[in-house]
This record gives sequence, structure tokens and C-alpha cells, in this order.
Amino acid sequence: FKDQKSVNDFLNRDKLISDKGVSYSKLRQLLEAQSWLEADQETIRLLYKATDKPEFTSTSHFSVVKIPNEALSSTELKRISDNDLIILDNLWKKYSHNKFGLSTQARIYEQEGEDYYAFANRVGWRKNGRWLGYNDLTWHLDAPIGHLPWLQGKKAYPTEKQMRDFHFSAWTLNLGDKHFAEDTFISVLQQKVISIPLLQF
Repeated sequence: FKDQKSVNDFLNRDKLISDKGVSYSKLRQLLEAQSWLEADQETIRLLYKATDKPEFTSTSHFSVVKIPNEALSSTELKRISDNDLIILDNLWKKYSHNKFGLSTQARIYEQEGEDYYAFANRVGWRKNGRWLGYNDLTWHLDAPIGHLPWLQGKKAYPTEKQMRDFHFSAWTLNLGDKHFAEDTFISVLQQKVISIPLLQF
């Protein structure tokens, strides 16, 4: 993308397929319908595709779920192309009226002095000193600014009902040690957003 007009023209196409072959059409439909939970899950799935993370099909006594071989790490997130990040961010911002999105989260993270706990408190991922689980998030537009998409901690886990089917908790899967010795998704995104002129906030 050379400018914001080229981004807007792309977002108005019938089929939204990035130069990496990742289709964003379903995400656009979900965001347009304000199906925030499904859009969040689709976003995580798209991040796996954009970083070439393989998937396999797993069967539980609840359902058959297509899931990644392993968690997507914040380090691997650095591989996502600028164009894919621009598409994701612009779709979230467009349909949330600039309330949600990657650059919105990066701006808040910077405003909070790159303090992950202060950031999580402000976007509503922590309340009263407690990390919220996935099912406790707010899936509508009156959520705090930057609340979505949910890219918490150092690793992202699968989408499509897996959080519910396997009853994963945000703490055990994503947060790890409380001192965050490694980069978090938000710190990686903030570093990438700063380097992409079309994502400047």
C-alpha cells in the first residue's frame, strides 16, 4: 500500500486477499455485522495463516476443531507482513469507529509507558488486579477502547470454540510468568506499528 487511499480501495474490493494469499473477506463480514467474538477468533486464525503456522484437526468429546500445531509466539508475530497488519488494523478500526484495532492498542501501550499491566488495566483485560479469561471479555462496542482484538500475553492459542471446548484459561495459556521476561504481543505490535508509516497513530 502506498497511501491510505490505496488501503481504502483494497478494503472495498469484493474479495480481500493479501499479497500473501490470506483472505480477509470473512473477517470483514464479521466486523460489519459487529460479531466481535467471531471476528476476534477469525483474527487469531488469520494471524496463524499470515505467519505460515500449520494447523491440524483435533477431536475432543465436545467437537472436532481445526487448531494450530502449537501456540503462535510473540516472536513469530514479527514475521507478519506490513500489508497484512495494515489490513487487519484498518478493518478493525473501520467497523469499530476507531475504538478497536492494533494501532489503537499500540498507542495505548505507548501512552502507558510500555507498562503491560497498566495497558491491560486500561483496555479492560484486567479488573481489580485479576486477569479476565476469554469468556469474561466484553463482546460489544461499549467495551473499553483497545479492548479488541484480544492478543494477550506472549502466545496466542487457537480459535473456533477451542477456548470454550477445552476450557483454557488466559492465565495458564497466555501469561506465563508474571514478570513477562519475553516480549508480549502488544510490545511486538507496538514495535512493528511504529515502523509502518500507514499505521502511525
